[in-house]
Amino acid sequence: MKAKIFVIECLTNLHVGNGDVNFNIIDNEVERDVVTGFPTINSSGVKGALRAFFEENDLSNIDEIFGSESSKITTSGALKFLSANLLALPIRSISGEDKPYSIHAPKTACEDFKKMLKNLQLEDVSIEDIKGGDEVITLDADNSCFEKYGLPVIARNSVGEQTNLWYEEVVPHKSIFYFAVVASTNESENLLEIFTDSVREKIIQFGANASVGYGLCKVIKVISGNEEGANNGQEQN
Repeated sequence: MKAKIFVIECLTNLHVGNGDVNFNIIDNEVERDVVTGFPTINSSGVKGALRAFFEENDLSNIDEIFGSESSKITTSGALKFLSANLLALPIRSISGEDKPYSIHAPKTACEDFKKMLKNLQLEDVSIEDIKGGDEVITLDADNSCFEKYGLPVIARNSVGEQTNLWYEEVVPHKSIFYFAVVASTNESENLLEIFTDSVREKIIQFGANASVGYGLCKVIKVISGNEEGANNGQEQN
């Protein structure tokens, strides 16, 4: 088995809805991990967004990677796509610092990320420096920062229609997620490399409300196995 982890940064607000009917003030809530309560993009949503990216850009090996969607013949894809988990999110600064925000990684999110690296036998990377450049991620000692500030809620309405407002929960831009892609056979490992080359440093749309600019995310890092070395956008072998 061979796997890679893809780290994505939200360039715009993200809304992946949970599909539930809500009777509280928030009409459309985001999908959350059932254990941690953190925002998540389920595996089918990850796979669907990536397939759409391949199709829109006329990339090769679509059916081999994602499976055939023919009404007559349905086949499974060679690669397995895991859910995208939250790693870090921006928190507004209130202390008069030069920067109006800082990026924080909750303790549980850090622990889950490190466990996935270990379980998939991938290169150990520094979460603090995962974005590269001068922006450093703060590793929180607990989950209180996320629990205190939560997620923003935006009021929306339909353009040109006299309808009531509805309230939508979003994951703010600059948030960071990660997901794993697994090649379970020797034959599929080459497809994993093709997939990696196709999405590295690309901007991909995830979730709903694409028409109003939601869900644009950039692949900012690719993490491979220990024998391959760390990957930082452009893989280092």
